[in-house]
Amino acid sequence: MPLLDHFVASEASYFVQKEEMRTALIAYLNPRFTQLRCANISLNTLDRPGAGLAGMDLSVLGTSAEAGRGNQINGVIALNRPRGSEATAGKNPVSHLGKLYNVLSHLLAERIYREIPGSAQVVVWLCNRIGAPINEAQIAAMQVKLEPGANFSQIADPVR
Repeated sequence: MPLLDHFVASEASYFVQKEEMRTALIAYLNPRFTQLRCANISLNTLDRPGAGLAGMDLSVLGTSAEAGRGNQINGVIALNRPRGSEATAGKNPVSHLGKLYNVLSHLLAERIYREIPGSAQVVVWLCNRIGAPINEAQIAAMQVKLEPGANFSQIADPVR
């Protein structure tokens, strides 16, 4: 979780801010996860106090695109969740099919989840081939995990 370099006055300031964020995250999580005794959070574990700039995780823009990879549209790079292979940062917003489908699938999943009662989790998959018209996806698939007691037959048509 890099800090924006223009908000960090010194190495000491960096480590103070990092600890403040860690403390705030723990204060937020502990009441929400009562089955845990205490949340344990580590941030920027490769930091090295005393190493100057080389020991801090700083960012100019706040995006991992600076390092040659991109953030997912939902802001999370999760190892155990479905995700697209395209980064959204730095891509042509008009013609980059991967970016457009990445954004659209995220928006569709959010809309289905928000507007259709009974959906507990939604994943939308959109796929096309290079050169194919953008409005003719080769694959448009939805995965919907139902809330307990929900009936698939009641939500299938609205999802479709």
